[in-house]
Amino acid sequence: MTPAADCPLLFAEDKNVLEFMLKHMIQSGFLDQLASFQHGGGKYALSVKGWERAEELERLQPRSRQGFVAMWFDPELREAYEKGLEPAIKAAGYDAKRVDLVDFNGRIDDYIFAEIRRSRFLVVDVTGHRQAVYFEAGFAMGLGLPVIFTCRKGDLDACSFDTRQYPHIEWESPEDLREKLRNRIDATIV
Repeated sequence: MTPAADCPLLFAEDKNVLEFMLKHMIQSGFLDQLASFQHGGGKYALSVKGWERAEELERLQPRSRQGFVAMWFDPELREAYEKGLEPAIKAAGYDAKRVDLVDFNGRIDDYIFAEIRRSRFLVVDVTGHRQAVYFEAGFAMGLGLPVIFTCRKGDLDACSFDTRQYPHIEWESPEDLREKLRNRIDATIV
């Protein structure tokens, strides 16, 4: 590992930040240092503790190819889903899952919880400010899943206090939503 070239591996802004992060991981017991920078470059390996932590994080962040969509199922938002949300999720390489578009037997809330747990991330459109949508966002956040908030322009001021602190994609048309959401998924879902 060479500090100047490998900064992007740990999202470090420069060599000093990278070296700080590496030292911290060594002191925390997550990395073993096999050779120093002075002796031909840094060589590191995950320690047993590091592998355990990596496995724990992998369990928390499923490798799913599914993006769950929570939104108001009002007919006026049908195009927002069909021409905005679903195509953006698909273009980013994921399958969109919306609970009202699937046949199932049993309780709807059990199905929603199971599908959120199977998902890599949630897209939560708060247009219309339905309580269930906010609940699903909170459930996903409790699981440590990334949540992307969207809202139709003109409806954002009525957002719940609890989500107002998070960035929302404000959209004007389904096409606008599709472009902005695709960019956000590409930029934030790793």
